[in-house]
Amino acid sequence: MKKITTSACILLLLLTSTVYFSSCKKKDEEPSVKDRITSGVWKFKLITAIEYTNGKETDRETEDLTGQTIEFKTDGTGILKEGTDSETFDWTLSADEKTLSLEGEDYTIKELSSSKFSFF
Repeated sequence: MKKITTSACILLLLLTSTVYFSSCKKKDEEPSVKDRITSGVWKFKLITAIEYTNGKETDRETEDLTGQTIEFKTDGTGILKEGTDSETFDWTLSADEKTLSLEGEDYTIKELSSSKFSFF
């Protein structure tokens, strides 16, 4: 009887541990890139345009875009706003979630956190 009770306790402990660890795994998962991109409205700070000729940088221009925002919707559309003006656009994300396509132009996602989103 004692052997059965001990075996039952060990089995119960293993089952409980399995449930505990599998439920913890879901809590530790980070949101997908798409979920983070579509989580709200992004505020622009700067945009830097770099021109290359034969692999060498030939021109660089930085523009302050403070006051402009961009919002990515989950349906693959978005809104770019500057003051009271707004413009819609279409966007897609590659299967590996590393490339963002905006109106047919591809950009590599460089950094994406809850407070910063940069791509080039």
